[in-house]
Amino acid sequence: MPATVSTTPAIAAAPPVKTTGLTIDVLPGTLKGNVIRLSQLNGWNPPEWKITGDYKIRTGYSLHGSGFEEVMVKLLLSHPVEADVNTAMKKIIVLNEVKETGN
Repeated sequence: MPATVSTTPAIAAAPPVKTTGLTIDVLPGTLKGNVIRLSQLNGWNPPEWKITGDYKIRTGYSLHGSGFEEVMVKLLLSHPVEADVNTAMKKIIVLNEVKETGN
């Protein structure tokens, strides 16, 4: 039998997409529990929690940012707290609860 040769050009596979930065998984539980866990996983010092309250996280989700500091800022901004993400100390300090004011 004669051999057959395809003259159709091969389609090059697309190069893999490189994602830069960091993606973290926020787990169901509490804000404080996630901040403690994520700080530990990323080599940061234990957070300082200067408020009495905590916030329930009912469903897990992912956050992406350029680095740990950015994703933690995103996480903290989604809750009514004021916090310092101190890169020099590698520590998160939750300072105050932010109360909504009515008009």
